[in-house]
Amino acid sequence: MKKIILSLALAVGAVFAATDVVWNSEGDGTKVPAYWYGYTDPKDGSLSSCNYSADEIVKSAELSVTAGSKSNSAGFGFGWQQNASYQDVAISLASYKGVCMTYRATAPFRVDFKQSTITDYNYYGAELVAAKGYKKSFIAFADLAQGWKSSTSVSWNADKQLGVQFAYKESHAKASGMGSNSIEISEFILADSCVTNPPVLSTKGLALKDSTLNLDETDTLKLVLAELFEDEDGDDLAVSVKILTSGVLTLLNSQQEFGLADTLRFLPKANSDDSTILYLSATDGQYSVSLSMTVRLHDVDNPPTAVDDVYSMKEDEVLTVPLKESIYLNDFSIDGADFDLNAHTEPAHGTLVLEETGAFTYTPDTNYCGEDSWKYSLKDARSSVGVSAEATVTIQIACINDLPTITILDSSIVDLFSNAKIDEDAEEKTISFAKSALEIKDVDGDKLDVGAYGDSTVDAELLSLSSQYAVLITPRSNQNGEATVTIYATDKKDTAKILFTLTVNPVADPPVAVNDTIYGYSDSSLVVLAKKGVLVNDFNPDGETVLSAYLKTDARNGTVELATDGSLIYTPTDVWMADSFSYYVVNAEGDTSEVAQVYVNLNMPKVLVALVDTTAREDFASSLRFSAATVKSWFSSEKKLYFSAKSDDGKLNPTFSAAGILNIYSVKDSCGDAYVTVFATDSISGIASMKIHVALDSVNDRPRAVRDTIEVLELSGFVVSIDLDTIFSDPENDPLSYELFKVGNNALSAELSGSILTVTPSTDSTELSPRVYTIQVKGWETDGDSTKITAYIYLAIGGKTGIAPQMAQPKISWQRAILSHRGKAMLFDLNGHLLWQSRLPVSESAVRQAATRSAGRTILRVNSSQWLLSSEKLK
Repeated sequence: MKKIILSLALAVGAVFAATDVVWNSEGDGTKVPAYWYGYTDPKDGSLSSCNYSADEIVKSAELSVTAGSKSNSAGFGFGWQQNASYQDVAISLASYKGVCMTYRATAPFRVDFKQSTITDYNYYGAELVAAKGYKKSFIAFADLAQGWKSSTSVSWNADKQLGVQFAYKESHAKASGMGSNSIEISEFILADSCVTNPPVLSTKGLALKDSTLNLDETDTLKLVLAELFEDEDGDDLAVSVKILTSGVLTLLNSQQEFGLADTLRFLPKANSDDSTILYLSATDGQYSVSLSMTVRLHDVDNPPTAVDDVYSMKEDEVLTVPLKESIYLNDFSIDGADFDLNAHTEPAHGTLVLEETGAFTYTPDTNYCGEDSWKYSLKDARSSVGVSAEATVTIQIACINDLPTITILDSSIVDLFSNAKIDEDAEEKTISFAKSALEIKDVDGDKLDVGAYGDSTVDAELLSLSSQYAVLITPRSNQNGEATVTIYATDKKDTAKILFTLTVNPVADPPVAVNDTIYGYSDSSLVVLAKKGVLVNDFNPDGETVLSAYLKTDARNGTVELATDGSLIYTPTDVWMADSFSYYVVNAEGDTSEVAQVYVNLNMPKVLVALVDTTAREDFASSLRFSAATVKSWFSSEKKLYFSAKSDDGKLNPTFSAAGILNIYSVKDSCGDAYVTVFATDSISGIASMKIHVALDSVNDRPRAVRDTIEVLELSGFVVSIDLDTIFSDPENDPLSYELFKVGNNALSAELSGSILTVTPSTDSTELSPRVYTIQVKGWETDGDSTKITAYIYLAIGGKTGIAPQMAQPKISWQRAILSHRGKAMLFDLNGHLLWQSRLPVSESAVRQAATRSAGRTILRVNSSQWLLSSEKLK
């Protein structure tokens, strides 16, 4: 009774489920579209195209899109309804849950539902995959999504539907790699779901169902699944395979699940008469259909199988294949029967000796390379079974470059060389002979280069004339004895040679004296020992002998004592820079050399290349830097140079780094012309120097202040006077002005008069607490820079008994500096020119007199300190 009620409920539900056919295989349905259209974007069709047809039962379109811009697209569609003015009218699809659509397409595409409340074409829709056969797909309205992100959010509204369009977009073309798409739609139904048809057996499948297949052991069972199953909905079917008796059949396919596009292949068990049931099942995920059949195997007598073989060898070698590598090694009988050689052919380019065991020896034809082959077949030991198919034995013969050859056909050319008369150091000699006297060839046919060369005694060159060879022979300098001339032929890989001998007669050569250069000092005699004497680089071309040196002409600016062993003493007679003398050499055999010169160079000066001139500001921060290469370029010398530098006037501080870099640093408050001397020496020829001039532009220095602490023993009734000229100083001695800036405590009273600061307690009766009180005073140039400098003065009230009040020592003034008993005082103008100087001590009046002789400002330097003086103020 419960089953009946359930069936009735299902039937009632089916009655109220809304279903309307737009079109299907029977034609148009109840929801016929008002019109169809096609479109492209861009509209001119330059980057996309649409060719559609909606007149047939199957609606179709050929769409193409050029990849590039995301907006490129093509499509076709329909409108649901129009008014009398041919304007779209929205209808409601709220009665349906979606669309059941049957289609096929060569590439993916999109279904969009045009909604009147969406104005930016970002319609709700669904992406559909490509399908080779017709595919039924349910597109649920609840699963629809807009095609792209938009700043405007519009909800899905089933009551505002204008139509449906099918679009092929640039994104589809890019993802699939296909510029075009063929779409066919056979069914479009508004419904709550698709009516699914189960898969069924095809006509061939029905014929095989419950049948028996007879399979020989040498055959392969092949089942094309698309010929056994079919699905009206075009659903992708999953097919599973089961072999009830294990081992009777072997599935050759590697995967576990299959589709209609697959072909199953089964290999039967060898030497077996067994049978098994083969079971196939196909499902669309909801429904399934099965196919079973009996497969009966038949054992048959099979001939042996001969399998092809490949062997490798080199040209002009013999290939010997032993038993363990014989041609039978990979041959077999599926029945396990014995087999023997039936017949074989002969190779085309060699000789074959084949043993009964399958071992063989192969000898290729002389100089043959490439590929050779021969065939053979096998016979079964059972006489009733036939022979095998022929197998091919391929022999790959690697080409080996054959050496070119040179053969003497006329032995008289040997005498041409052995009888040749050639003297040491003689001119070039030519030996000519007919080309027919030599046979020069290459069995590979390679082009040959023919030439000749000599040895350490002679040079040789071969010229190829029309019918003759000419060998040009030139003796090497001072060489004699037996010589070898080699004539060769080469193919750029290998070379053939033939050797001829000849004799170079010795000729006596005089010894050779080579010019020398020696170095020394102009203020003393130059002594050169024999191991460094004039004979060191002299030689005898004919070999070892004793050489003796003899003076030819004496030196012009001195005298030379030359010993036969090459040692000498040179004594200068005048101040000179260069000199020379000549000598000659005699060997033990009495042969005399040409005259050689000896050049004497003493104290060769360096050549000054440049005087460096530059400018900098007073107290410049970064050093003036000259690289090692720059410094070296200032001097010319073939020897290694060593450098040093010093300041001529103390205004600069030069130093050399370990890498040879010259850095020149500033000296505080220095200005005007400054000079640095750079010295170079090679430790032999003295010292060369050059100057670097730096123009130091003066700058006005601000006043400077020191902090000072004054000890006051009393706690009341004290009076402290402080001269601010001892707290402040100005590098140029400019007059300063002061102001009282801050008194750190109300218990103190301070008064400033000129440069004198007076500090007292605020009241006579007040007794101050013992501690340190701070007073701040500002100072600045009266006539110059108005920037104020702050000085801090500390009063230690209630100091320890026995410590008298005292002030810190101020910076020494120029008046005190000139009273020193060491060093000197120098006066410069602002351009660095020296105006006056004197040893210390010196009177203040002498300084003032020297300074006032020059108008304007001058610079007084006392040892390492300097001051800027004004002649007007000193007056």
